Amino acid sequence: MKFLAIKCNELSVSPTKVAMHPILPFHWGVYFNTEDMISMKVLRLLLPSLLVTSLLLTVPFASAGEPFSEERFKELQAAKQPVLIDVRADWCPTCKKQGIILAQFQKDNPQCGLTILNVNFDKQKEWVKHFRAPRQSTLLLYRGDKQVWFSVAETRADVIRQNIFNSVKACGENA
Repeated sequence: MKFLAIKCNELSVSPTKVAMHPILPFHWGVYFNTEDMISMKVLRLLLPSLLVTSLLLTVPFASAGEPFSEERFKELQAAKQPVLIDVRADWCPTCKKQGIILAQFQKDNPQCGLTILNVNFDKQKEWVKHFRAPRQSTLLLYRGDKQVWFSVAETRADVIRQNIFNSVKACGENA
């Protein structure tokens, strides 16, 4: 790339070297400061990833189940129904992956009778503490009042599915 040294007062640019426009040298008097050229290259490289990121943030948060409530949890335990406690946060990418896996599991296996209760990691701190969840993306599976599975940050669909199948009798009987 050719560089042209100019005086500061001619084009109101810094006293650094100024690069001519690579396609239109000398046409319309278009000149770019070298810092501007670097900024444009960085912007050109980052723009696609910023666009993809903004699209991902607008995709609805995949969530299987219903909001957690103590009454609903006790009702399901008393009925000896399988309950999966999903401790999640809206900003958590691992939770999103788990939500997609769990939603697909429920769709594919309605015979399991699995109810998923979502504990909001940021807003339901007393229940996060109650379930001893070390962080968001914690999954706890209960059969009646007995905890039968515990997992943190698991995103392998086969592992999640197999543990639910192994822990919930109705899944194995009708699968």
